[in-house]
Amino acid sequence: MIKSSSAAVSRPFFLLVAAAALWILTLYVRLLALMSVPVAFTGRAASFVPDDYGSSKGSGGAGDDPCRGRYIYVHDLPPRFNSDILRGCAAANDRWAGMCEDVGNAGLGRPLSGGALTGATGWYATHQFALDAIFHGRMRRYACLTNDSSAAAAVFVPFYAGFEFARHVWGYDDAARDAAALDLSRWLVARPEWRRAGGRDHFVVAGRTGWDFRRDSYANATWGTNLFLLPALGNVTFVVVETATMGWGNDLAVPYPTYFHPRTDADVRGWQRRIRSSDRWWFMAFVGAARPSDPRSIRTQVMSQCAASPACRQLGCAFGSAQCHSPADIMVLFQSSTFCLQPPGDSASRRSTFDAMVAGCIPVFFQPRSAYLQYRWHLPRDHATYSVFIPADGVRSGNVSVEAELRKIPPAAIEKMREEVIKLVPRLVYADPRYKLETVKDAFDVTVDGVLERRHNAGELPLPLSAPAGDGKRKQEAAAADEDKMDKYGKGRVRWSRLCFLFALVSTACIVARHCYDAGLGRGDSAAAVRIDAVPGPPRKIIPIARGEPSSSEPRHHHSPSAPADDAGSSSGPGHELASSSSKQQQASPSTKAAAHGHQQAAGHHHPFARALAAADNKADLCGGQYIYVQDLPARFNKDMVQNCDKLSPWADMCRYTTNGGFGPLLRGGKDAFQGTGTGWYDTDDHALDIVFHERIKRYECLTDDASLAAAVFVPFYAGLDVARHLWGNNVSARDELALDLASLLSQRPEWRAMGGRDHFFVAGRTTWDFRRKPDAHADWGSRLLNLPAVTNMTALVVEASPWHLNDVAVPYPTAFHPPSDEDLFFWQDRVRALDRRHLFSFAGLPRPGDAKSIEGHLVGQCRASSSCSLMECSTTGPDNKCESPAAVMKLFQSSTFCLLPRGSTDTLRAAFDAVLAGCVPVFFHPASAYVQYTWHLPLNHADYSVYIPEEDVRSKNASVEETLRKISPEMVTTMRDNVIGLIPSVTYGDATSRVETTVKDAFDIALAAVIDKVTKLRRGIVEGRAEEEKQERYSWKYPLLAQGQKAEDHHEWDPFPFTYEIASCSSCTATKTTGTVRRRRRQRPEGSIGGRRSAVAAEFGCEQRLLPRSRRYSTSSSTCRVMKPTTARELSFQKDGADNPDGGVTGGLLWPSRLCYFLALATAFWAVASVLFPPSPFSLPLISSVTAGHHRRPHVTADRCAGRYIYVYDDLPRRFNDDIARGCRALRPWMDMCPFMPNCGLGRPLRADAGGVFPGRGWYATDQFMLDVIFRCRMRRYACLTLDPALAAAVFVPAYASLDGGRYLWNGTATRDALALDLVAWLARRPEWRAAGGRDHFLVAGRTAWDFLRKTDADAEWGTKMLRVPAVRNMTALVLEVDTGNRSTTLAVPYPTYFHPGSAADVRAWQDKARRAERRWLFSFAGAARPGSNSTARAEILQQCGASRRCGMFRCAKGAECEASPGAVMRVFQSSVFCLQPRGDTATRKSTFDAVVAGCIPVFFHPDSAYTQYTAHLPADPGSWSVLIMHTDVTDRNVSIEETLAKIPPAAVKAMREEVIRLIPRLVYGDPRSTRHDFEDAFDIAVEAVLDRVARRRRGDVEGR
Repeated sequence: MIKSSSAAVSRPFFLLVAAAALWILTLYVRLLALMSVPVAFTGRAASFVPDDYGSSKGSGGAGDDPCRGRYIYVHDLPPRFNSDILRGCAAANDRWAGMCEDVGNAGLGRPLSGGALTGATGWYATHQFALDAIFHGRMRRYACLTNDSSAAAAVFVPFYAGFEFARHVWGYDDAARDAAALDLSRWLVARPEWRRAGGRDHFVVAGRTGWDFRRDSYANATWGTNLFLLPALGNVTFVVVETATMGWGNDLAVPYPTYFHPRTDADVRGWQRRIRSSDRWWFMAFVGAARPSDPRSIRTQVMSQCAASPACRQLGCAFGSAQCHSPADIMVLFQSSTFCLQPPGDSASRRSTFDAMVAGCIPVFFQPRSAYLQYRWHLPRDHATYSVFIPADGVRSGNVSVEAELRKIPPAAIEKMREEVIKLVPRLVYADPRYKLETVKDAFDVTVDGVLERRHNAGELPLPLSAPAGDGKRKQEAAAADEDKMDKYGKGRVRWSRLCFLFALVSTACIVARHCYDAGLGRGDSAAAVRIDAVPGPPRKIIPIARGEPSSSEPRHHHSPSAPADDAGSSSGPGHELASSSSKQQQASPSTKAAAHGHQQAAGHHHPFARALAAADNKADLCGGQYIYVQDLPARFNKDMVQNCDKLSPWADMCRYTTNGGFGPLLRGGKDAFQGTGTGWYDTDDHALDIVFHERIKRYECLTDDASLAAAVFVPFYAGLDVARHLWGNNVSARDELALDLASLLSQRPEWRAMGGRDHFFVAGRTTWDFRRKPDAHADWGSRLLNLPAVTNMTALVVEASPWHLNDVAVPYPTAFHPPSDEDLFFWQDRVRALDRRHLFSFAGLPRPGDAKSIEGHLVGQCRASSSCSLMECSTTGPDNKCESPAAVMKLFQSSTFCLLPRGSTDTLRAAFDAVLAGCVPVFFHPASAYVQYTWHLPLNHADYSVYIPEEDVRSKNASVEETLRKISPEMVTTMRDNVIGLIPSVTYGDATSRVETTVKDAFDIALAAVIDKVTKLRRGIVEGRAEEEKQERYSWKYPLLAQGQKAEDHHEWDPFPFTYEIASCSSCTATKTTGTVRRRRRQRPEGSIGGRRSAVAAEFGCEQRLLPRSRRYSTSSSTCRVMKPTTARELSFQKDGADNPDGGVTGGLLWPSRLCYFLALATAFWAVASVLFPPSPFSLPLISSVTAGHHRRPHVTADRCAGRYIYVYDDLPRRFNDDIARGCRALRPWMDMCPFMPNCGLGRPLRADAGGVFPGRGWYATDQFMLDVIFRCRMRRYACLTLDPALAAAVFVPAYASLDGGRYLWNGTATRDALALDLVAWLARRPEWRAAGGRDHFLVAGRTAWDFLRKTDADAEWGTKMLRVPAVRNMTALVLEVDTGNRSTTLAVPYPTYFHPGSAADVRAWQDKARRAERRWLFSFAGAARPGSNSTARAEILQQCGASRRCGMFRCAKGAECEASPGAVMRVFQSSVFCLQPRGDTATRKSTFDAVVAGCIPVFFHPDSAYTQYTAHLPADPGSWSVLIMHTDVTDRNVSIEETLAKIPPAAVKAMREEVIRLIPRLVYGDPRSTRHDFEDAFDIAVEAVLDRVARRRRGDVEGR
């Protein structure tokens, strides 16, 4: 490696720079503190705690400060945001009648009096939406206010959002509704308090439902404002009376204001005594009006049942009735009722709920969203302690009597519930803001505690310096003293501090300039083409990374938490540089080569992307290797185009298609073409992908502001919209203007220079031919964006790619379906799967008589002649064109088995993805229509999901489409359709604005992951010295299709097909090019515009085109051809300075004033030492104690907590062993669809409202018992001690889905059953990791019983596969659900997956507490089906004994699948039982055993093999401590009464057993694989420890010769 003399660094200069770096680090910390305490710049002193609270000497007395961590800073907003709104209440009378009266008395309204309430004070006619003023009034008297925002734990924004909403609720446009919100966001963002945490510590009270502030989130876009959706306010916490996100978003629910606002603690206790002694004349009551126009409402049924019952009283609130507006009538009824019915109204929650509870009436809910999922801060988690839940579906269907359900509750339980309701009263009322409660916490106090706790949990609470308490005002004397101290100090040492700042800043600039000079940056024109040379040498050694704590072998990089790991002996001195070029390395002397080789291990640290690669290897970072940096472009590159949407097309107004984030207007109905009410369906334009992709990127969870951490860089340039503006009637200068501007702008950015743009990507939502005009062609089609030299290094995502250009990749066209959640997607898949398809095939198109090569006319003719074809003939233009109607097209495709998709104006068309979306099997006639385009999104084996008929056969009339399709067997058609439906997520762009717990990867996710993978492979190749593969552009279509070991020159099935135009007759080149035609598209261009783009095909190569006879090809005759080629990795290397120039010329650069820099560095070192010896006064800068950035020295050697626990995972295991199996989820079981069980990492769908109130909320899923393969693999991804070095691994995990594969072929021949298992063994045997120990350290999960893998012979009649009998597998360890107790050498038994998957220890403890408190009314119970043909089970006798006993609860299933489909019913039985019977079924073990334990029910076994001999690692050695054993022979011989046996067990023993069962719960459940807070040991952890112990014992035996 040749070095430049100018690049040499002397030792003195290195020492000086090191000293300067020390001061720069100090400067950084001080600047950080300076930004967090902006008052220091204004001359204000740091705040001090007043004498009232102890110390007056700064923060020294903070330990005795009762407000420590509880200070709140209140923004002094301009009056237009609050008080002016109240003053203008009279103007809102037409929208809020009597608003002025309702907001009087600090928002409480007019006072109420009389015996109907209390006859005393504290009662007001408070409006349900008056919370804004009430909360602000209470905040003014908050005890821990502060004027120092740096000491505040939270910042309150007193914006009256609810009142502002009411002023513009009707009769105003969206701009008027959003004006105040936008004004507020601008005001806040400009404040220094905001910049400290980006608004994450701010909170606003918006006293209405969350739906009122999310206008664009739901269909009725005319209602509400967009306050919560403003990007600037995305970090703010909003307090509302009903949350729209169930508490997982930024809006959190608090109680509605009631009529009761106590002034003192005595008021609260007096009211509680009164309602405790009230006479309850009515058994149940209801106050409200019917909702006849809402089919989801159950109010009509509730009111009918109440009217029919003499024990129910109701107050009707029909229009014009004043009953519901009389607080006295309402409270009198609630005080005299035992239960108060609370069905949902306009929204899920009701103010009536809190009025009822204040009256001591037990609320009855019909939806969990009415309270349980809302008021998490104010109501107990166990809703059964204070309320009753009756599922709404039963009431709606008329199968449930509300009164009958309530009569079942024992009187003692009712009294207990009422007492709990009365205890909750203080937490549900807002005290009078003009008074103060002493010891009682009201709803305001609970809310403030919740906000502060939310900030604390986020890890963002500042360490308060000090702050005033009480009314929040400083004492005048303290302020004067502080100002005096500051003034004195300002005359002294602060001058030296400023001089020190000056020297440090100048030195920093010099050091950065020198670094840029050495790196070859900033040199005029040459700087735009950064070159990176691959350093040759052996592959790097990858050090394992222990999550949460770096291993002892990792270097300590204090400047970067993601610094790359390196070998212990590696070091990177200041003189190490990148190689200049491969040619110079070859010419270097042997000594130079040796020096280069000696430093190549440290070379990775010199690359600007070293931190990004280190982050990818850091398993503790959930976003490691996934970070995206977004270039901040001027608005002219994106936003301005959308704002000027009327200029995007000369043929139509495109503004309607730029709404809803590029999705376009919402679609509804469509003659049943779309699901439900149209959720997720939009009239999306074909070319709106630029906007759609950008909106998704904005919500990407791994964005970063640090470009050095980014795995890729996104450029938000709306290339498709830009070129569309200038395709007609504009010269080429207009078409290229913005593209050239972008290239110039990017090449000057430091992010670009890191890799010369090869890590950049952008979306151009049109075909590639719209961007490939030849540079000097003035009349040809499109712009030359993709031919610009700078852009050729970037990756362009287009809807149709060029077959022989390497810088563009095809992604799916946007369709009309954008599902907001997994449930919407699954619903649609289920729907299209169940459709009745009346037609064999269909076609939507029109003949092209002017195009002799088109086959559309032939297809129209065949379709007309067939009774099995449905034809939709498209008009060229006008409203009669049915092909422009999304509903009409989807209706056509949904009624057809096959959809014909010939080439049109271009090779690809959006209709292909519409067909997939409709579950219609696509029929292609040319490979370029899909197979060589969408290789990221579609399977490589096209026969799995489509039919191919060569278009030449159709054109020559050698093929009948109908005959060809009829030859396909019905079974094959079903398989293909299932595969097509499985592809729907891959070709749709989901709606990220409202996605919750989305786990399915859509087209955006797949494209982004592929881009990241492409960039990462390139970077690793550069660091490891691997020469990049030289790819020929004419084969670019072929590279993604090549099998392992296959070369581009080898024959491929698509080679003979004429999907290219041939460029011939050039004197210096021959090239080929794909068809350059334009797809027919409305609103974009008129007919006749095709020729221009076809000419662009040949013109790109500088050749004159001519049409060759009898072929679909073009010929050229110009003298020269210019083929542009992207820069390769070998061509990338950092440029050297003039000393390295062979010609000795000067290439330009920076002048280097060395002596001046030395002087400044020396001065900086002096001041760095001075800052240590003479620390500044506390008044010179903000106190560093306010920044929790203290650094502690780590010991030189630390213990490796992962020693002996590292696991290596085969991440490169081919997809056919796992992901492809999951993709074919429909075929996993012949009798049921397994796709609903795949989401959420194999957990299935969440169990919430539809489970009858059994499940408390998060952590509960409808998990299938055989999904352990998927769950275990997901959990392994977050294992704390993963390693990339198999030599360090204590065990090796094989992530194959053995049970899913075995389950799908149980009824096939043995050859089919065993195929994949034998393939897996063959693949493993070739791996060096396997050969190290012959597989004895390998383990896999086969989530079924061992009997499913122990077939002895090859007879088809014998059950299962023979995977566990294959000799190679017998060396491994297989985790199964049930072992063969006679042979445990190969297998370990682990628990079945239950429905409970907690995310943290807190979730576990909460459920354990609920299980302890559960009321168990049954002595014993049984859930299951009979086994009449089995002699090995006692189920028949158990069912008989249980049916004859009054103390036995039973859930009987006709077959096992019924129990699996009813998790709520099963768990309800178990939660109400003391003992749960667990007889053998098809095998010895049952999933029911673990469901019972999770429910806190003591299991009763009838055979030792049902648990005791199986789960030895997970269960206690003493079975009697947690279970009961009754031998099944005693039951079958009728020698034992189960009831009598269980009744004999003493109560104390029962209690001890139940406590042990509850203690076992965490050991028997699998935590949520997606959780980042696995702070408890679950079944996964225990299983892994058992595997590691087994492997360690095997290895010790090998060493000892055993």
